[in-house]
Amino acid sequence: MVSLTQMLAWDLPLTAALRAAVAEQAHTTMLGTVTLAQRGEVADVVLRYNFPAGGLSDAALQTLVMLVLTAGAGVRETVTG
Repeated sequence: MVSLTQMLAWDLPLTAALRAAVAEQAHTTMLGTVTLAQRGEVADVVLRYNFPAGGLSDAALQTLVMLVLTAGAGVRETVTG
């Protein structure tokens, strides 16, 4: 099992717009789970993805990791403007 956790943004002001943007990304992102971690008046945005790696070649594993990281970069761009 491989578990990836990608910090997408941190210490963002917790606003209704941020909540809506993260909710939309959580709904539309296929490679991973986008979450909003609230800490008082600020929040962090995190992408988590777990998958079984057994049987994958090195090239396939590298491709899957790059796809997840690329998805995270797109989510970051969307939620941070």
